[in-house]
Amino acid sequence: MPRSQISALVTILLAAAAARVFSFGTEGTGSAGSGKLVEIRILGTKEYTSEEVVRASGLEKGKIVTHDDCRAASRRLARSGGFSHVSYTLSTLGPNAIVTFALKDAETFLAIRYENFVWASDAELNAWLAARIPLFHGRVTRSEELLRSVETSLTDWLAARGVRGTVISRPHATAGGAKVDAQSFIVQGVAVKIREVEWLDAPNMSPAGRAEVASLLVGTDYESTAVRETAELAVHKTYEAQGRVRATIGAPRVRIASGGDALDVVLSIPVREGPVYRLGDIELKGVSAQEMQPLLHAKRGEVVNTSALLDDMTNVRQAVSGQGFFAVQVTPGYRYHDELGTLDYVITVEPGPLYHMGTLTIEGVPEASRARLAEKWKLKPGDVYLPHVLDEFLRDTFEPSLGKRVLSRTDRADGNIVNVTLHYE
Repeated sequence: MPRSQISALVTILLAAAAARVFSFGTEGTGSAGSGKLVEIRILGTKEYTSEEVVRASGLEKGKIVTHDDCRAASRRLARSGGFSHVSYTLSTLGPNAIVTFALKDAETFLAIRYENFVWASDAELNAWLAARIPLFHGRVTRSEELLRSVETSLTDWLAARGVRGTVISRPHATAGGAKVDAQSFIVQGVAVKIREVEWLDAPNMSPAGRAEVASLLVGTDYESTAVRETAELAVHKTYEAQGRVRATIGAPRVRIASGGDALDVVLSIPVREGPVYRLGDIELKGVSAQEMQPLLHAKRGEVVNTSALLDDMTNVRQAVSGQGFFAVQVTPGYRYHDELGTLDYVITVEPGPLYHMGTLTIEGVPEASRARLAEKWKLKPGDVYLPHVLDEFLRDTFEPSLGKRVLSRTDRADGNIVNVTLHYE
């Protein structure tokens, strides 16, 4: 066949193939709607390998594939919870077919916390789930269908071991509830109580620290997150006063002391105490070190005590705020010199914008009293706002006849303005 005819034939075939591409949800017609599957292409995912997605789709190369097959495969991928978008195209060239999945990974993948699974390790539970849930990587998304599948599979795991319980889940948020960072799975129907707390490799753990943790945990329901958070707080409180600012705990270990539908467990908490540090230098960033130095009470050469550092930070914050920087932020940091056994305090101060006085609103008193109180207010609109002025005003103008208490509110407005409201009750 002449080269020109071959080129023309290829062009015709490519055009025909292009005309036979169908998006998810579009019905095909005639032979263009099916073919022998010779290739599956995976686009868009960073979380999963192509092999994992192909396996989860249920499609098999070498078999005849139709749009119904592709739609069913797309639904399987969507139900996995791993993707926020799934679509496909089915291309045919002669008797053969190519399926391309266009995917977008879920926006959030959350760590799993097995809160009171005292019968097995996290690795064993992850392996169980991976064998039963498509595309399971040891994390979950916010997909309700995925979460229910994990709960059901874990309940099955309990039943296989003769444990009469069911599994529920709940989101775990960071301190203050600002962000969900994990999903907790909890066994219900089996009481798991902490009988005893042991400390491992913790010769310098104070008796008071041990007693505090025992009082908080012994007799309570075992949940790994609560245990770890309580232990970490106790370790920091005890060891930071000793200059062991790098003290940490390892993963708490659980030993079943008695069985049945009500379990007692012994909790062992390993500790890495770390070295004792002395204070080297104090560095202030963002403000005049000379001006703030008298406010710092930590002494060079002394054993580091972070509670003293926090007191010094409070002094600095109040001093800078008192200059009109209403939104000042003070952040602590450490610079370690392990070879010397010292660390430096690095205190970073971000004063933010200078704020000015806006309006003063006085509520809950007669007009004559309102005018008299307003005359005693020392800041005029446009003056630099000084927080101590409010404290002094409340102290110097308090009159029981005007109210048993005064509620004060400061609101920041556009233009770095502070509006003050006083309500007498």
